[in-house]
Amino acid sequence: MKYRLNKLPVKTTNGFKINDVLLDIDLPKYQYNNEKYDLSKCSKEILFSSDIRNDKISSKIGLEVDSYYELKIKVLKNTHINEPQIITFDFNDDNYSFYSKLDITYEEESSCDFIIIYNSKNDDKHYNYLIEDVKSNKNSNGNITVINNLNKNSVMFYALENDVLSNASITHNIIDLGGSTRLY
Repeated sequence: MKYRLNKLPVKTTNGFKINDVLLDIDLPKYQYNNEKYDLSKCSKEILFSSDIRNDKISSKIGLEVDSYYELKIKVLKNTHINEPQIITFDFNDDNYSFYSKLDITYEEESSCDFIIIYNSKNDDKHYNYLIEDVKSNKNSNGNITVINNLNKNSVMFYALENDVLSNASITHNIIDLGGSTRLY
């Protein structure tokens, strides 16, 4: 299937090859059989909920999928966590395509940093499409680091959406160590 990704209403520089990208790729159906994520290093002061969704989702980059995994994370009001919260997703023989939406909400007067890691446990081709939707309420802040540690045969798509309110700040860091095709 052909996708036109990162389409802009007004043309800008073409030198970076990140806007108005024509991509011909057949994305497999969602196939991540172990929807468990490692939260062993996460604080109990953060609320987590998850669900497999069987409805269409798309992002501003222009990629659409029919089913995905939604992980909702809420940092509670007046909560300040000093240690980074680490969430790990592993790809192996049973898990080769993972389409997810991380819905992260910072309530008022809260702060927390997250490190989200995607690993390949073999050399198979894996597909990862991450939509990160962050809402940072009044006087909240955090750093969100996504580490792409997929193997050289894999494909990674990353879409970022923010709603940052008064006196709030969110910093995003992408550490891109793997994958043959990446689009952010």
